[in-house]
Amino acid sequence: MMYRILSAAIGIPILLLALVFGGGIGFLSLILVIICVCYYEFLKLFLGRYISYYFSLGVITIVALGFAVLYHLWTMLLFVPLILLIMILIDAGAYRQAFVAFLGIFYCSLLLHLVVLRGIEMELVFVVLISTWSFDIGAYLVGKYFGKHKITPNISPNKSYEGLLAGSLLVAIMLFLYPFGWTNPIIKVVFGVIIITCAFSGDLLESKLKRVARVKDTGSIIPGHGGFLDRFDSLLFTGTIVFYLSRFFI
Repeated sequence: MMYRILSAAIGIPILLLALVFGGGIGFLSLILVIICVCYYEFLKLFLGRYISYYFSLGVITIVALGFAVLYHLWTMLLFVPLILLIMILIDAGAYRQAFVAFLGIFYCSLLLHLVVLRGIEMELVFVVLISTWSFDIGAYLVGKYFGKHKITPNISPNKSYEGLLAGSLLVAIMLFLYPFGWTNPIIKVVFGVIIITCAFSGDLLESKLKRVARVKDTGSIIPGHGGFLDRFDSLLFTGTIVFYLSRFFI
């Protein structure tokens, strides 16, 4: 538990400082590092052969996607089909490996929605981060020590209804107390439901991926948390869905 707290105490300020003071390129750079580590962990889960080749091509694609969304350089996306072709040619006929590696790029790159969302409303990214972390913290602590009724024991034995309720309550408290510019309580309720649903779904999907790969954690780079995918799985979904909803309501 102590390692988990120390890791959060170091990692969370770094991400928030990059968000507020790093500018577009600074925040993008940090997000790209996170995505690349997540992608490496994803490849380790499912691919054993040629992981270095797939990872190198994946990093090139991820960086191209990052600069495309930040600077609207959409022509860079023309390289994406080329990367897929090269992945297939790495091992002739290994279509499954190439597909998994290619799918991992887009799964991990969902975090890039936070970069675009920052350009729309920086404070909204802050709310997404804090509310997602609030859910994760509440669900983890209560689920770990008081969770009795399991939700999906075959996928993630540690997830409980008690933890889900605690995480949801913490999100509700955070949204109620945080002075974001939403005066309509209905908007806060809808936003809270979206965060809770997406955070839980993202965490559950990653648990399923680990169960398929027969591992407990995606890595060990973050003491007390596991891998980067273990830490950012919820944000993959919350940031993405909030971004698309913001296109309609902000």
